Amino acid sequence: ELVGCSVNELLDGIDHSQQAIHTEGCLAQAREEVAFEMVEAASEAPGITTALISLASRPGLLDDAQCPPALYLLAGVPVLEHVMKQLQLGGNTRVVIVIGANGRLIRDAVATFQVADSLLIDFVDLGEDYNGGFANSLRLAREHMHNEPFLLSTADHIFDPTLVRAMRQRRLSPKVEAVALVERDVQSVLGLPLTAVRVRLRRGQDDAGDEATGVSNGASNGASNGALNWASAAGAGVVAALGRNIGVQVDGIEAGLYACSPSIFDAFDAQHAARGYFTVAQAMQSLVARSALSSEPTAGRQWFAIETADQRDVATKVAGGWPWQ
Repeated sequence: ELVGCSVNELLDGIDHSQQAIHTEGCLAQAREEVAFEMVEAASEAPGITTALISLASRPGLLDDAQCPPALYLLAGVPVLEHVMKQLQLGGNTRVVIVIGANGRLIRDAVATFQVADSLLIDFVDLGEDYNGGFANSLRLAREHMHNEPFLLSTADHIFDPTLVRAMRQRRLSPKVEAVALVERDVQSVLGLPLTAVRVRLRRGQDDAGDEATGVSNGASNGASNGALNWASAAGAGVVAALGRNIGVQVDGIEAGLYACSPSIFDAFDAQHAARGYFTVAQAMQSLVARSALSSEPTAGRQWFAIETADQRDVATKVAGGWPWQ
């Protein structure tokens, strides 16, 4: 009665609209004519939709000439397919895969993956003889990333889709050029390789002078009890140090997933020019130096690394019943 028509008449008008309707409350006298304006609903920001994966790296602990680690089977499914499936479930629509040695084998395998039908997949083939290292292989994929933000995912880490989604939605800017996924419960990660990258988060005041809010869950890995400077209520903080050896004050480990702005390629180029061979951690350290690297905590959401035999054994035991499937 408030809008001068019956409930059925109102619903019938809405049902015949061809547009999404955004409604707001209003008051009107009974029997008074009210004009309705159809307003299209605001769509949710899509976030990052492309992921970059490289399999063109130097040999690792699990490398086998006959079967690259990315094609090892977990619950009958190759590790790489698990990785790609989780990226797709988390909202990515495109994956760029850098290949080197065993490139043809990997390309043929990916063509058989069930998830391949749900993703746009582009390959960057550096050739069977490529030996320039993992980080440099990422640098060489620059022109395929269309100058857009992307997720940088390792080929042997499998993430709960909620982690992927959270990283996709992180906002990047000239002040925050990349975001690292950080596991703060280091003791829960079994079989850490010697190459594991440690992270320390900034304490005190941020660049804007805001007081740190602190954290509710203390780290169990020897981190100090000082207040951490979180960038958001969700617990994402500015990275103060990142590397294999950053001293005794460690807040977590880098979990193998970054949200990156296109400017990360400038950091890759600078490291390549200065060192030749370089690591992703060294490139990220250049962002740390100007407070441009932030972090996203795993916050209890599951992920698996398959870099060592111990980690592979742990993943194998649970692969048949992933908690997110």
